[in-house]
Amino acid sequence: VRRQNIFSGSQVHLLFLLQSVCNILGGNLVSIHSALENSFVHELILAIEDPVDAWIGLHDAINQDGDFIWTDGTLEDFRAFNGTEPDTSGDCTQMNESDGCWADLACTM
Repeated sequence: VRRQNIFSGSQVHLLFLLQSVCNILGGNLVSIHSALENSFVHELILAIEDPVDAWIGLHDAINQDGDFIWTDGTLEDFRAFNGTEPDTSGDCTQMNESDGCWADLACTM
């Protein structure tokens, strides 16, 4: 069983710093491969006392804009970007706490 972590918040975070912390804890930033998994992760976010948008492990920091990969090395076989995303405004991906849709954002906030 692979351990995955969800990090949320609005402080300055870098994708690779978050991934390093996950690795130290024995896991990875979450990778999502189906609508069911997306709903599960969204429910985990909503279960937090004060839910906020959360970083997930999808990024295009290494590849060209729009060519996304998961930090855990699994294939990108599912997307839940909202209607206007990805819009190449950033290399990292965050799940919106209100609807579970994704947005690509700068890797810092």
